[in-house]
Amino acid sequence: MSQNLVDVVFATYVLAPLPNFMFSKCSGNDDYYLSSNSNNGFKDFGQFLTAIFIVTGVCLPVVLAHASVISIPAMFMSVGGGALVYSTSNP
Repeated sequence: MSQNLVDVVFATYVLAPLPNFMFSKCSGNDDYYLSSNSNNGFKDFGQFLTAIFIVTGVCLPVVLAHASVISIPAMFMSVGGGALVYSTSNP
């Protein structure tokens, strides 16, 4: 059971930048954020999915450590590794 939960945490780290990457290509060339003429629904949805993965990747290790499924040092390493991945994946 514990290995499956570790795989879920790892999957969130791998999958987190994918929606932002995929949906940012759908928004078009004119990508000025405050422009009312541009349709940024795809880009916003991609950012929303990325935020869900990031929150899951940070909060799931905290919940697992609270439930004594993983140890506290493992939680800190997981959250620290996720912060490193998230801070370097999106420019």
